[in-house]
Amino acid sequence: MSRKKMNISSKGERIRKIRELASLTQKEFGRRVGCSQDNVSKIETGESNPSKPLELNICREFGVSEIWLRDGTGPIYKEEVRERPVDYGFDVPPGIPEDIPVLGGGRGEFSEDGYPVGHGYGRVRRPYDVRDPRAFAVEVKGDSMSPRYEEGDIVVCSPAKGYRSGDYCVVITEEGASLVKRVHERGNHFILSSIAPGYDPILLKKSEVRAIHKIVWKKER
Repeated sequence: MSRKKMNISSKGERIRKIRELASLTQKEFGRRVGCSQDNVSKIETGESNPSKPLELNICREFGVSEIWLRDGTGPIYKEEVRERPVDYGFDVPPGIPEDIPVLGGGRGEFSEDGYPVGHGYGRVRRPYDVRDPRAFAVEVKGDSMSPRYEEGDIVVCSPAKGYRSGDYCVVITEEGASLVKRVHERGNHFILSSIAPGYDPILLKKSEVRAIHKIVWKKER
């Protein structure tokens, strides 16, 4: 990709330029930064403005200078910026990797505390505001949670966040299954609900559940 300086008048045009330099369609670009194709289109045409988290994800994913994306000044790529480093919203503490493991939906290996064992089958970039060193991601399987979570989407869990009844979570059973569901507590049971019609709620005793981790971020396929 070209490293020359660019001065493009609107933020939407600058985002379109980033996408074109990466040779991506709007759908492919959206999947990389956690944004729908429709939203990418509206941002590029000036119908809507990108959120701060989305801007930070774009900078991190494509190595773009936040200064250039914000106001169009200076070089486009962050490695050419010498005035100050790109601010991603937080400093990753020592020992916390910049990416996190991705586990396949269904079954996986989990510790007695319900944390993933090993490194998963892949990695995904750590979202800018997820500082939890035990954060992990799960690839959604099936259509039971459509349209909120589609098959192939990547959801990120932060065990440090905890959860409340009614949250969308990844539920780890004592048998080692990982289920993406909406969780409600009822006495000594958990009710795991789907969104798509045709799926009955799953009733589990609390003794059948190893861990429940709240979903804090989604990357669309």
